[in-house]
Amino acid sequence: MTGSLTKTFRRRLRRAPAEQHAVEETPATGGDEAAPIDIAPNDPLLAYLQSASGAVDVEALELDSPALAELRAAGVKLAVPLVSQGELIGVLNLGPRLSEQEYSSDDRKLLDNLAAQAAPALRVGQLVRQQQAEAATRQRFEQELEVAKLIQQNFLPKQLPELSG
Repeated sequence: MTGSLTKTFRRRLRRAPAEQHAVEETPATGGDEAAPIDIAPNDPLLAYLQSASGAVDVEALELDSPALAELRAAGVKLAVPLVSQGELIGVLNLGPRLSEQEYSSDDRKLLDNLAAQAAPALRVGQLVRQQQAEAATRQRFEQELEVAKLIQQNFLPKQLPELSG
């Protein structure tokens, strides 16, 4: 790209309590601290981004979406969906360019290529974190089972009782 960006955001999917997808936005760089934006699983913006075939001009979208209003309020100008194996796993959100020029078609092509390469890598990272969390949970269960085993063994008599007859 030929210009710098004033705001760059990265999006990551996280599981909502009902095992549905929700999207959380966090700043990717220092500078302006933006509050995370949670996008409800039934928000039409998620469905739109899932089916988008490239960078999306946030200002041109006409959706009844609370998340879209929050993105606009945060200064997001362009959203690039990160789709891996047909699943929306994130969105790269870009603010206005420092040059105040619009994003060119070359910029959009570059961002689409970036998204095509970043999405699988991001998905691998998500899977690694998920496996690490599952391993930690499994280890915690094994420790709890060991403690339970020790407690049960302490209830057993140290010596066998002698029974008459």
